[in-house]
Amino acid sequence: MPPATSASTRCRNTRRCATPATRPGSSSLSRGCDGLRAGLALAAALLAWHATAGAGPVRRALLVGVNDYAAARVPDLRGAVNDVRMMQRILSSRFGFAERDIVLLTDAAATRGAVLAAIDQLVRATQPGDIVYFHYSGHGSQVRDLNGEEDDGLDETILPRDARLPGVPDITDDELDRRFARLRNDSTLLVFDSCHSGTITRGTGNLLARFVPPDERLELYRTRGGTTRDVVTAERLPHVVMAGAPADEEALDGPVNESWYGLFTWALAQALESLPAGSPASVVHAATQRELDQLARKLYMRPPPPQLEGPAEALQRPVFGAPVPTAGRTWLPVVAEGDRLLRMVGGLDLNAQPGSQWAIYAADAERFEFGRALAVGIVEGLDGRDALLRRQFGSQPVPAGARAVALAPPVTGDLAVRIESPPGARLDTMISELRRGLPALQVVAAGEPARFVIRFDGASWRVLDLGGLHEVLSVSDTTGTGAVVETLLRTLTSALRATALLALDNAAADFAVEVRIPDLAASELPAFRMRQPDAPRTRENSLVLEVASPIDAYLTIVSVDTEGRLNLLFPNDHQRPGFLPDGLVRAGQPERIPDALAPGNAAGFYWDYGPPAGRDTIRVFAARDLETARVIRGFVSQAAGDASQLPALRDSLASRAVRGIQLVADTAAPQPAPALGWAATSIVIEIRP
Repeated sequence: MPPATSASTRCRNTRRCATPATRPGSSSLSRGCDGLRAGLALAAALLAWHATAGAGPVRRALLVGVNDYAAARVPDLRGAVNDVRMMQRILSSRFGFAERDIVLLTDAAATRGAVLAAIDQLVRATQPGDIVYFHYSGHGSQVRDLNGEEDDGLDETILPRDARLPGVPDITDDELDRRFARLRNDSTLLVFDSCHSGTITRGTGNLLARFVPPDERLELYRTRGGTTRDVVTAERLPHVVMAGAPADEEALDGPVNESWYGLFTWALAQALESLPAGSPASVVHAATQRELDQLARKLYMRPPPPQLEGPAEALQRPVFGAPVPTAGRTWLPVVAEGDRLLRMVGGLDLNAQPGSQWAIYAADAERFEFGRALAVGIVEGLDGRDALLRRQFGSQPVPAGARAVALAPPVTGDLAVRIESPPGARLDTMISELRRGLPALQVVAAGEPARFVIRFDGASWRVLDLGGLHEVLSVSDTTGTGAVVETLLRTLTSALRATALLALDNAAADFAVEVRIPDLAASELPAFRMRQPDAPRTRENSLVLEVASPIDAYLTIVSVDTEGRLNLLFPNDHQRPGFLPDGLVRAGQPERIPDALAPGNAAGFYWDYGPPAGRDTIRVFAARDLETARVIRGFVSQAAGDASQLPALRDSLASRAVRGIQLVADTAAPQPAPALGWAATSIVIEIRP
């Protein structure tokens, strides 16, 4: 079993099944409560899988997520349970998994005994032709290899809820391999969102790896592993394994749209949501990497690359077998509770946070076409796991059984930072000046989530990313307090506006636009140098983008520069009339913008880079219709002087998702309604002196 998955930041969750006094060491009360819950969950699993055994090909899933660990020395997580609840909704809505065939084991129910028993029952129930999905989100670790099968001398492990309590070992890769090797089907996807090496905590206190130190209690493992591994190699098994991090990197938890997830699981979910139902594992893996790249730009950090293993033939098969008739998007049921108030059942399963927007469709909707919604609502609050929506647009009645799909994430108007510096009058002055220049700035205490950490090391002020993994900016203290504050304000203002720009996203998009920098590997961070006035234009000092769309689309390209200014890059007043009129690109025809850096190019303009050094965020919008493109361009032009216009643009675009009266000419043959909808993608560029 390879090391596992994703990246992000966590705070401790102090809720317990038993009182805190029962947690350390004396676990009888805690384990008794765990055992009852685990037994009930497992009984449900056995009944469900027995009921469907022999009834033809069945799609079966076992989802395990652990936030709340019983042993005091195992740090709690915050996103693991969110991971598996989200995957449960996706599997049932989009991929034909019946709810009775999805077994969810979380926290107290996810004990060692319950997890292994559920896997055993899954293996027994699975018949040839069945589809199997196993997902684990939680801590990973290692233990000394006692059978000599591992090159590094260590077995990888996953930690159930009661791991590291007296007498309770981790679950080793040997134990998992022996069980999954007995599966008789040809389509199995195993996903691990954990890691098996790391430092546990990052320097900022913001990030907590999904890893705990190796278990030294070898006596617990000598009677469990056997003398041989008793498992065939991965190349001979039909299974596909996906994990969120290479063996030498950490899988992390972190905030995504105001909640917590494993970054790998979040990206995998978005990839599955955006792809056709029959996509093979190799395509899902590539799409997951793209989603991680997008997430990295929002969080100002670099998650580790996701991993994919399995036989070459299996990697080209659909991850969930042949497609079955299902909805084109993951949806949630909606109940009307008045003229303007709607209840979205299980909203938190899909991260329906306050401020997010959702499109409401009829009960039998499956395609969820943009422009055909009955209404658009914004989440105003939560009631348990349900989300309460206030209708924003659309006046049609919401019928029984209506369905809601995500439209846009919430827009936050605040920017949380933590400042690590010796206290004193100078620090107080700096904080006061930063708040004066950026009222949205929130200075948080140690241990609270922060988008950036500003750390004074005695010689310079360093701006670090979410996890303290990478340096965004360094300012010498010798420049003086005023210059330091001014430089910090530029960076923070740019980040805040870039966040607002990236929040302009259409989760209901039915196509994806792609952007890249020609001749640059996708894994590289684009970096440019400032062009001097008389220097020739090159790929190092003047930007060229290659944009491709699977449909005819009208492009709008916007940037937030290092100074925090919002700029409409394309279309612009300098382009020649014959160069992509109205910003239109044709389906399947990649276009370079501008077309060349040589004098006299067809575009009529260039994108040169000048001071100051820093980071630019570029957002590419692609609209099916010209009117939507013009709405985007008009708001961007206004927001160039007033960035507060960006949330208004989000509302304007959301309103276009709703059905409306269309004026059409009387013709002999009915004309199809114009196709609506838009998609967006982004790229971040470093500007160096």
